[in-house]
Amino acid sequence: MRGEEDAAVREAADVEGGVVPTIFRIAHALCLSPLYLLTFPEDDAWARVAELVRRMPAREVAKVRRELAKRR
Repeated sequence: MRGEEDAAVREAADVEGGVVPTIFRIAHALCLSPLYLLTFPEDDAWARVAELVRRMPAREVAKVRRELAKRR
């Protein structure tokens, strides 16, 4: 069991030290939120909403954000 735990820790460290920073660097270079690199609209409703928001002009996104914040 200890070997599996060690492997899980090493894998998590690889993700934190390699994959996650790489995703952030790619997103920054593309002027995108990392969210958009990790969502697949064909997979679920949440991802489809994220894709629709991504296509909106910034002014409209701000308006939608304000409206949604009122619902809390």
